[in-house]
Formats: sequence, C-alpha cells, structure tokens
Amino acid sequence: MNWVINNRKKKIDVGYCNFYDGEKHVRRYFMNAVNIGLGARIVRITDQTKRFWGVKFLSYLAALFLLFFERKLYRTHLKINDEHIRGRIMTVCVGNATGYGQTPSAVPYNGWLDVSVIYRPELLEVIAGLWMLIQGRILNHKMVKSYRTKKVRVLRARNASVDLDGRILPKHFPIEIGILSESITLIIPN
Repeated sequence: MNWVINNRKKKIDVGYCNFYDGEKHVRRYFMNAVNIGLGARIVRITDQTKRFWGVKFLSYLAALFLLFFERKLYRTHLKINDEHIRGRIMTVCVGNATGYGQTPSAVPYNGWLDVSVIYRPELLEVIAGLWMLIQGRILNHKMVKSYRTKKVRVLRARNASVDLDGRILPKHFPIEIGILSESITLIIPN
C-alpha cells in the first residue's frame, strides 16, 4: 500500500478501434495491440483449442505449429501517415505496447502507435522471423516494415481475422485504429 501513499501513478495511453458493424458505429478500446491476419488467426485457433488442451501455452504452440506451413497472405490496403500500403500481407500488428513481440519498441505512454507490417516470407525466413520475434528483434527482419503513427485506417484486408487484445472482432472494414494519449492513470507498485 506504500505506492498509494507515495502517490506512485503513471498516465498511460489507450488505443481504440472504430468500425461499423452493419447497424451502428462501434468503438472498442485496447491496451496492447490489434492484429490483422496471421496474428489474429493464431488467437482464433488458440481460443478453439484451449478447451481441448486446457492449457493456453500448449494451445498457442499447437496453433503456431498448425499455421507454420500455411503462410496465408491477405490482400490488404492500409493508410498510415498519408501513405497507402497495398499488397499481399501476412500480418499487421498495431501496438500501443509490445504487441506480443511484434511491436517491441512501442510504449504505452508516448502518444504513438507502432505498426509492424509483415510481407510474404519464404519458409526459411519464417524460421528466422520466429527466432527474431523471440529475441525481440523482429523489426530487423527484411520482410518487416515498421511505422510510428497516431492513426491507421485499414481499408481492406480480404478474409483476414482481426483481434483486439486477444478478442476476435467481427470482420467489418474499413476500421480506424487510433490512440488516446494519457487516458488512464495506473498505480505503480514498487
């Protein structure tokens, strides 16, 4: 309780995701990351296998193994910092924090979103990419392009799953992802 008495507080940013669900405009908030494509597929399979395996880590490894050889690409159109990015992309991670390792430079108190776009890697590049992801160096991979921005518009990501902090969202494009600076105050323990 000393941290409350000593007033150890920190204001952090909160990310948001806006989309139209067919009936109304919806806004969802996130603390960590939004994944589009492979990252969201891993979350979807993990959720489905978690009931079978019972242990989340084993479910995650099973999902990763199942998708390792798939390397599915999604026709995607993004707008980041007035730059239009179009093409066949494997996964996009928009992070307010580490983004499950895909946005390792992101911090939740600088008012910026970090974006990692992973293009089509070959099989050996996937293995190297997984090793770099574990080491926190994924941004050094030649198939990864990184950005820092306040807002991302995902205009299209054909057949791609979308997850927001581990929760699968309905597929309604376009979506807008942004940041609300210093929106929540956290109490920091010693």
